[in-house]
Amino acid sequence: MTGSRLRAISAVAAAALCVALLGCGEKSEPATTGPVVTSEEQGKADIQAAQSAANAFLISSDAAVVCDKGITPSLLKKTYGDRKGCLKARRPASLAKSVQITSSQVNDGTATVVATAKGGPYGKGEKVTMTVVRDGGGNWRVSAVKSNAKVGP
Repeated sequence: MTGSRLRAISAVAAAALCVALLGCGEKSEPATTGPVVTSEEQGKADIQAAQSAANAFLISSDAAVVCDKGITPSLLKKTYGDRKGCLKARRPASLAKSVQITSSQVNDGTATVVATAKGGPYGKGEKVTMTVVRDGGGNWRVSAVKSNAKVGP
């Protein structure tokens, strides 16, 4: 064999070896096809979900949804006694007519939402501070409420 022919065979062998090595890898993973959710986006989604739960607690006329999914079982028991008491207490006159969220903070599945509620027992405007927690199913529920609004007869 001549030197140029030997160099050509060596080059082809080296190229084949490179191709074979490039095909080897630790493992093959499919490309990501869905949206990538960043922690900042998740934080914004958590704040929006916590605010939505707080807003629903103050103004929603759908008592069954609030009593069953919008508040924690401990708040239900402490505030209303049971589901029947919750359904009875959440009549239109007991709800705010409007709500403005003034601040929100989320930290590891617990949010503090501060709002100004107007109408109903909140009169011309009352500050309401709510603790909202993410339950095991990922739903946000109001777990505590602080306000100076007059409640009851």
